[in-house]
Amino acid sequence: MPVRSTPTATTASPPPSQLLDALPAAVLSLDSRGRVILANRCAQQWLMPPLKGQLWRDIRAREFSEHLADGYLASRSGQVLAIDTSPVNHAEGQAEGQIVLLTDVSETHSMQKRADRESRLMSMGSTMARLAHQVRTPIAAALLYLGQFQRGNIDEKRQQKVARRISDRLYCVEQMVQDMLSFTYGVHGELEWVTVEHIIERVVHSLEPICSAREADLQLEVTVPQHRLLIRRSAVESVILNLLNNALEHASLDTPRIALRAFSSAGAVLFVVDDNGAGVPCGQREQIFQPFMTTRADGTGLGLPVVQAVAANHQGSVAVSESPELGGARFILSLPEITEGTIDDQST
Repeated sequence: MPVRSTPTATTASPPPSQLLDALPAAVLSLDSRGRVILANRCAQQWLMPPLKGQLWRDIRAREFSEHLADGYLASRSGQVLAIDTSPVNHAEGQAEGQIVLLTDVSETHSMQKRADRESRLMSMGSTMARLAHQVRTPIAAALLYLGQFQRGNIDEKRQQKVARRISDRLYCVEQMVQDMLSFTYGVHGELEWVTVEHIIERVVHSLEPICSAREADLQLEVTVPQHRLLIRRSAVESVILNLLNNALEHASLDTPRIALRAFSSAGAVLFVVDDNGAGVPCGQREQIFQPFMTTRADGTGLGLPVVQAVAANHQGSVAVSESPELGGARFILSLPEITEGTIDDQST
């Protein structure tokens, strides 16, 4: 008796558009010109229309307010999105478009920020007694000098000298507070394009009164004034000023000399700070970037860790060595030269 075959039941696969709509992430397909040719349901919910036919570059500028770090974007609606891209190639290997994948990592990012802040607060709590003593010391010195003014029995030259010492002590307190705030709350501020010349001008303007009070010689050399960096301006200016103040603190007492140079090298702008002090021993060059590590009686040990944190936040670095020119310490802050084109490439 012949065996009759029974057709096997098959389930039709859903079309690709339905599969894309089921994903918990935004998917955009771009053509070779960077225009959107397909957007799944999440993309249409997270991003304001129109999408189809629009340049991804224009959508990115419209929808996102900030580049938090490499591979992360902050949307104007408050989402934090991880961005991944993948080229779409012809069979011959020639690129014909691109896929953009946006994943909502807002909750993970928020939890990481809270964890980082709690970790910093725990570190701060363990040293509050020591920091309170350090703040009290320069305030007590300032009050002591102020008492000489109140007695009114010093000449004009002595008055100027005492005034400088009071100013130094109060500035020391201000720097301690700034270091503690920066270390506790992390790096803030939106990214913006700033020229090297503008950074140097603002830093030098803040430093000149301090150099004048200490009769210190400041040497400047800027070979790339018009180079533009994508940075959190106030944070970068603050850490360069921090390095210069640190150089002043450790420069020779008799003839204090410090130098600031800015130049381009291997795709980065380098800010180099030198002093003519005793330098940093090789055995301490890694330790000085650890929180609360300081050799100064009135130091917090937070200045250099903050410098390192700001450098890392900008995908840069900071290093210490010996200054060949001045003989003391040399600190090198390296920040990547990211062009507008590079940003567009990373975001498409």
